[in-house]
Amino acid sequence: MINYKKAIIKMILSMKNDDYLFKSYHYILAKYRREKGGAS
Repeated sequence: MINYKKAIIKMILSMKNDDYLFKSYHYILAKYRREKGGAS
């Protein structure tokens, strides 16, 4: 999970398109919530 977060941060820092960042953030947040909810 830590490597996953590092990869996301690296990808975000390399991108400058705000719309892409906004969509990616919501996709990642939704995925994280699903994984956390499923693990509980």
